[in-house]
Amino acid sequence: MQYLAEKNGWTDLYPADAQAHAKVNQYLHWHHTNARLITPKVLVPLMHTKQNAATADEAILIKETPALLAKLSDLMEKFLVKDFVAETDQPTIADIAAYCEFVQVEFMGIYDFSKHPKLAAWLKRMKSVPHHDEMQAPLDEFLTSLGLKTKAAANS
Repeated sequence: MQYLAEKNGWTDLYPADAQAHAKVNQYLHWHHTNARLITPKVLVPLMHTKQNAATADEAILIKETPALLAKLSDLMEKFLVKDFVAETDQPTIADIAAYCEFVQVEFMGIYDFSKHPKLAAWLKRMKSVPHHDEMQAPLDEFLTSLGLKTKAAANS
């Protein structure tokens, strides 16, 4: 995403302002060994459980899911000083990267984000991104097909 934003001059997604640019980079470096773990440590084990293919290690990961999500949510609260990660007025590639992970959790309804007011408000703001529903439809369909989307999440 960084390459494409730089190549195409998408300064709305990857700000030219040095401070905002640094905040995007800071988040993205943190993301790869933190929030990015939601897919392999939460979604995949839950998916394998639904398919009766979970390993013993995945069963442990499922038990650790609430603690992992609480930790990651607490840390995201620190990144969200203003409305978006880079303290900008609109989402950047940092917000997009983060949202891809946290929206999975929201769709599955497996964590109460109300305990994290900045994160909950940010998730709501991200839903106003143009074409949000269209972009999230494949994930919605995938989670629904696996029986991972709860009724509560279906109404979010």
